[in-house]
Amino acid sequence: MNFRPKIQLWKLSLAVVMAVLTTTFTVACNTTENQSSVPAVPAAILTATQANPSPTAFSRWAYATEYTRREALYATAVALTPGTKNARPPGTPWPTATVELGLFAGGCGARPNARAPWTVSCWLGVVNGEIVQVEAGRYGSESDGSRGIVIVHTWGHEGQQFYETPQRIGPVRIMSVDGTRFTLTSYNPWATQTPQLSPAPQITFIFDLSTRQWVSPPPSPPLPTPSPSLSISPLPTLSPLPTLPPIPSAPPLP
Repeated sequence: MNFRPKIQLWKLSLAVVMAVLTTTFTVACNTTENQSSVPAVPAAILTATQANPSPTAFSRWAYATEYTRREALYATAVALTPGTKNARPPGTPWPTATVELGLFAGGCGARPNARAPWTVSCWLGVVNGEIVQVEAGRYGSESDGSRGIVIVHTWGHEGQQFYETPQRIGPVRIMSVDGTRFTLTSYNPWATQTPQLSPAPQITFIFDLSTRQWVSPPPSPPLPTPSPSLSISPLPTLSPLPTLPPIPSAPPLP
């Protein structure tokens, strides 16, 4: 009986098995060596300090870490910085504000809305020891704009007083102040923006602040009150005329 071919087949199978085992073992060893050869991440890379600013594979994480660190340092510095709001010693009075007095163009401030009066000029002065504010212009958008006004307000008091111009000439402005008398003239806001073929004549008013009256021209006198209509008594009713008797007929002529 010839066993030689069977022995050769067995040797060939054994060689294939050994080759497979050897290949698997080699791959496993190489994998282990590769895993053990990965270097540990240095602490300098993670913190990205100024001593190691070179870019690395972990630069994104290093930047985020450094940004967070600097934000924390800035917040700490702000919290430890003494404030200047309470630098004034307790009991020390605040400095008194200086009020600028005189005549100003453009009013004494912006109006809150379009319905508020539109002022062209403003005057601030001291009257009887109090600061008085006088503005000139016209009513707001809810009016037709034909009536000029003077607004008087005393600082420290509530409310304002409105005084309408004697004539409807539109907005007015303060030209000059002489004591308590204010000289006002009509104001055309378009005169400096469009050519005026026939400019309207300047109409001048004088307002006395002490009496709160118009001096020139004086206010128009009020229209006379119409007298009540006379009541006419009805005519008496006439009685009907009496009925006359018929005229007798004349006898015939002979």
